[in-house]
Amino acid sequence: MNITLSVEDRLLERAREVARRQGVSLNQLVRHYLETVAGEVSGEVAAETLLHLMEEHGGHSGGHRIPREAAYEGRV
Repeated sequence: MNITLSVEDRLLERAREVARRQGVSLNQLVRHYLETVAGEVSGEVAAETLLHLMEEHGGHSGGHRIPREAAYEGRV
């Protein structure tokens, strides 16, 4: 199904930049967002997203240790 959206030029350019950095088309980016909002993200899509985040951000603490209590602070 095709849809038409109206967005400001600046928002569209920022979204295109996000898509470019993620190596996907704007269409794929919007589709993924809608799947996420609707709760229909497949395990494969979730895994790809996590891998991308790990590659982009590395997840290295720089030697900073986080105490267990701090990691779980505020959780029930």
